[in-house]
Amino acid sequence: MTKQVRLVLSLMLVAAAALLLASCGHYTCGATFGNSSCSASGGGIGTGNGNGAVTVASYFIANGGNTRNMNSIELTSAAGLVTTPGFSNPVLPPLVNNLYSDALLIVNKKFVYVPYGPSAQLFAWSINSTTMDLVAISGSPYPATYAQGIPPVFVIMQPIATTPNGNFLFIADTNDQQIISYQIDQNTGALTQSPGSPLSTSGVVTPWNLATDGQGRFLYVTEGNDFGEGQNIAVYQINQTNGSLSGGTALGFNMWQVQGDSSGNFLVGATGETSNAPDKLLDQSLHVFSINQTNGTLTPVSGSPFATVSAPTWVVIHPNGKFVYSVGIVPTTNGDGPLEGFSLDSTTGLLTTIQGSPFSNLLIPFGAMFDQTGGNLFLHVPNELGFCTVNSATGVPTLSSSTLHISGNLPWAVTDTQ
Repeated sequence: MTKQVRLVLSLMLVAAAALLLASCGHYTCGATFGNSSCSASGGGIGTGNGNGAVTVASYFIANGGNTRNMNSIELTSAAGLVTTPGFSNPVLPPLVNNLYSDALLIVNKKFVYVPYGPSAQLFAWSINSTTMDLVAISGSPYPATYAQGIPPVFVIMQPIATTPNGNFLFIADTNDQQIISYQIDQNTGALTQSPGSPLSTSGVVTPWNLATDGQGRFLYVTEGNDFGEGQNIAVYQINQTNGSLSGGTALGFNMWQVQGDSSGNFLVGATGETSNAPDKLLDQSLHVFSINQTNGTLTPVSGSPFATVSAPTWVVIHPNGKFVYSVGIVPTTNGDGPLEGFSLDSTTGLLTTIQGSPFSNLLIPFGAMFDQTGGNLFLHVPNELGFCTVNSATGVPTLSSSTLHISGNLPWAVTDTQ
């Protein structure tokens, strides 16, 4: 059987997004398949050097008016990126008061979760790896008034996360200053709220973006604003039995988004900001922190922050933990800049620029995401999806000639379904 990878994108408010493209380099475009710290999968299209066979993708797309539904794209070695024939796309409720979902998550290659603000519901599907169809999980859609608390802003966000083992699901409710925690049934994908959920974060942090460390012991919660600027970061401890959260310590760093390396030793972050921010004070650096293995508190590693050419707005880490990539804004133009890549020292956390970075020969992305194998790095540019193969020894990405036009530019996630 041919092994496959599935990519899920959420593409909403297409008209509004198109209007922003002329003036804003970055807007809502991402929630990962968990987080970038997920370990490499044994299956899929990549072998470490990106020599794979098939990639499959599903994504939200606006089919006229306010209709929202799921569609599927696949990438084959023979035909490149194509829409999946016969895909049965589930329909979401229409927009209400211009509210929309800003979150999308795939767990353990087989479950898809979308907290959807317009209808105050949490949608859950299982992935049929043969037909690529999405099948509603029993109980879905779940009532979820908190979904209306996810900010409808045009900046990159990740308000939903899972632990690397896929046992637990976390959702940030910015408006109500709380985090909702679920236990995930590994056989069915059904959700059960964890003890103590929802957890109030009032007085500690207003939750915008979520990420775990690479071992799934700590949940990092960043606070931001409508311009994608980091205001704060806090850490909570994750109960490994039921997913409940405890602690709640503000760490004193203004991070917008962070990602954990697979070892659980380091966290890499960006302070963020869009080109629409009034002050235009772009931070041309990546921040690397060592993680206290007892309580999850952070300490900047020696040499941090590390200089970048563009101002990073989003960070992805290769599943093998060796390489860090960032997308960002060019300060002189306030537009999207080339992908940048760095080697991550597994002992010290030092970042060293990968040969050829910034990669101006690639698509200029506002979003980037790996499949679990690490062999393929997907690049999302306005109304277009492409991908690179990535050499697992050097971290150098090589652009494929295959791209696909897509009518929209909002949240997406990728997963290997085998």
